[in-house]
Amino acid sequence: MKKSKFQFSNPNLLKLVFEINPNFDEELFESLKLESQTKIIKTQGQNKANVEMCLDIGGMKKEYPFAIKIIMASDFMWEDELEEALVDKLLKANAPSLILSYMRPIISNITNNSKYSVFNLPFLDMQNNEANIEEI
Repeated sequence: MKKSKFQFSNPNLLKLVFEINPNFDEELFESLKLESQTKIIKTQGQNKANVEMCLDIGGMKKEYPFAIKIIMASDFMWEDELEEALVDKLLKANAPSLILSYMRPIISNITNNSKYSVFNLPFLDMQNNEANIEEI
């Protein structure tokens, strides 16, 4: 197997908030809401970018049993021969997908230790992720 020309450093947990909703009404529950935001900052003159992903799960409306906010980030590096358009696509889709895979066990562990059943974060299609890329 060949090493990829697109690499990452270990993702870091930046923020984690878990809160049980005391006003939860089980009769209103259908599914948990998932919202994500991705922030990408490329380092000018280097093949390096920091990708930060924020995921909001559930909320404090009556139809959700809990609210979770988790933010994780990682640095991504790539080799010179990768075209900029490909790098941008990898940063917008693959990088958040990788970070999401590190969020998954944290979320399942926290929810498993609550009075509600474990929530296993599903696979999310990040192909049309609306992240903006900034350069510093």
